Amino acid sequence: MIAARVIECVWAVRTARTLTGSRLILAETIGGSRNGERLVAVDTVGAGIGEKVLIAAGTAARNMLGDDKSPVDAAVVAVLEAECALDRVWAVKGGKSWNEAGYLCQ
Repeated sequence: MIAARVIECVWAVRTARTLTGSRLILAETIGGSRNGERLVAVDTVGAGIGEKVLIAAGTAARNMLGDDKSPVDAAVVAVLEAECALDRVWAVKGGKSWNEAGYLCQ
């Protein structure tokens, strides 16, 4: 999972057939060794610009679309609470983020 912030929407003139109707977003990673990197992801949850999100990569991203042959490498799978300190999140369990002290981020 990759923690990121949505920067803007990406508009494509043409897409692969499996992406027809999908919303694409540009996101910037938060924390870790990939801090500040940007990537394009399929938005499966309706995230808004400026929101913190979790992005699944690879096979997990394709599974979110229900098509293992889809040309997708990244998909937004969750919108995080604004108060969650992502620089201290160290685990995601059951769809919830936990910080280094073992407290649920809320």
